[in-house]
Amino acid sequence: VSVKYKLKKIPKRQEYKVGDILRGTLANGEYVFARVFEDHPALGPHIGVYDSRGMDSEKVDEIISKPLIVKITPIHHENLEDRSQWLVVGNKPLTEANFSKLRGPLVIAGDNRQLIAANHFYGLSDETFNDVDDWIVGEPRKGR
Repeated sequence: VSVKYKLKKIPKRQEYKVGDILRGTLANGEYVFARVFEDHPALGPHIGVYDSRGMDSEKVDEIISKPLIVKITPIHHENLEDRSQWLVVGNKPLTEANFSKLRGPLVIAGDNRQLIAANHFYGLSDETFNDVDDWIVGEPRKGR
């Protein structure tokens, strides 16, 4: 008697690099997009989130023309390697203007503070953290 077993494939960790456009899912199921602005040797990747609620990942040029709603801040590398949190959907090389974008706190945590801050900005979730307003560009737009 021969028994065949089907083994589940374990997905490889997602690779990311500077200039990558990332897609995350907001609390209401819509997408929001971010970008890797830096991969610091000690602090790891730095991403900023665009005001891109509900946009389509095919419109990369339109996405990166939007203003940031979450300042450029370090994110734990595991949040980018895990494709279920931020999926790489494209890449556009950075320009000089990209380096003058607003910088946020240099905090690295295991949670996904950028996505929590984006949900807070759009008024989609009550989940928050102490200094969430330091991460957000401008005033949160509740119920936008």
